[in-house]
Amino acid sequence: LLKCKHPGCQLHMHALCAEILDRLRIVENNGYRDVISYKCTLHSYEGLDACGICKLSNKQHEMLECDKCSQGYHMACLSPPLTKIPEGDWLCAGCLKESCIATEGSNYDPETLPLPAVPGKDGEVHSSGKRSPDF
Repeated sequence: LLKCKHPGCQLHMHALCAEILDRLRIVENNGYRDVISYKCTLHSYEGLDACGICKLSNKQHEMLECDKCSQGYHMACLSPPLTKIPEGDWLCAGCLKESCIATEGSNYDPETLPLPAVPGKDGEVHSSGKRSPDF
């Protein structure tokens, strides 16, 4: 087992698991040869944008970035989950709601729009498509 390369971290992983799970690989030369080490899930993605829903920074290749606020979201975290990248601009639920409210003369009711899921403070997205009042 390999110990996470992050100072103070006590987590361990198999080298093959680290490769399969796309963990940060660190290659260092000790003067004689290259030594490969890894960082665990918690430390592999430090400094990268975290998903606005699950708050994890893994699977960056599966994230959509809101074209207005630049917040990233895993496609699988959205409700319903997306299986492919949508064409054109994509707005997160919060920005789409703000855009509808800001549009003068808009016929849209932002409370009934089928928005990507962003849970309210209670963590719930209501089945009617309406968001919790804390959204």
